[in-house]
Amino acid sequence: MIHTVTQKLESLYTYVRCLLVDYSKAFDTINHAILFRKILTLSIPSTVKRFIFHFLTGRSQAVHSGGRMSDWLLVTRSIIQGSGIGPSLYLVYSMDLKTASNFNKLVKYADDTALLVPQYSSVSLEDEYQNLLYWSTVNKLKINTDKTKEIVFRRPGALHFISPASLPGIEQIISVKLFTARCTSA
Repeated sequence: MIHTVTQKLESLYTYVRCLLVDYSKAFDTINHAILFRKILTLSIPSTVKRFIFHFLTGRSQAVHSGGRMSDWLLVTRSIIQGSGIGPSLYLVYSMDLKTASNFNKLVKYADDTALLVPQYSSVSLEDEYQNLLYWSTVNKLKINTDKTKEIVFRRPGALHFISPASLPGIEQIISVKLFTARCTSA
């Protein structure tokens, strides 16, 4: 992502808009039927497909609260985030999420999605966001607008820079932590 932004700013663009998309409970809301259809399109061995289907189907859960237990219900949504296969299944789920323009770029890492739209693009950030909303609706995912943010990266030293208006309902921020790491010393 940083490479793409830097490359654009070193060329003719004064700024690149970046939409950092947050999906509400992304791993918990993956629809199994939609995921299975997408897995069927992959050119992977049928044994791997069967393993994934068996891993996700036939599971049920109940809730125990206040000394009472609910009925057992089949689990038809969610992938296990902490499992080794969970992030890969999310990537399969989102593999058909594309930008509306080749000028723009999506960067995906597990359930994190960033949309990059340079200053001069055939499709605006507003239209790309509508494309994202449409894809999300079709795939039964909900964008958390409270946690979705926009940051505008600009060329250093750009004189009289005026930041583009933010997307309605999306906060425009001036700094962001893209990756976090916890370091400890002995």
